[in-house]
Amino acid sequence: MLRTEALLSELENNDSLPKNYTDFFDGSQYLEAHGEGLIKEDDIVLMLSLDGAQLYASKQSDCWICIWVVLSHSPGVHYKKPHVLLAFVIPGPNPP
Repeated sequence: MLRTEALLSELENNDSLPKNYTDFFDGSQYLEAHGEGLIKEDDIVLMLSLDGAQLYASKQSDCWICIWVVLSHSPGVHYKKPHVLLAFVIPGPNPP
C-alpha cells in the first residue's frame, strides 16, 4: 500500500492520472475502489488468470490452467513462484 499512498499524494499535487503506468495500482479502477473504501490497507489484492495450454504437440487435447497472482507484493515479485497460486486445472479434450 506504500505505492498507493505515494500515488494518491502525487495525484493530489498534479490533479490528473499518472502519465506512465508502472503497475496495476496505477490504474483508475483500482484507485477508485481504494478511494471508495472497497479496498482497505490490510486487504490482499488478487488477480485471476486463466489460459489454455496444449500439453503435447501431436494431440488435440487442451488443458486449462487457472492461477491467482498476489498483487499486494511489490512488482518485482508479483510473478515469482511463491506468489502465484494454482486455483484449478480443467482437463481437455475440449475447452471449458
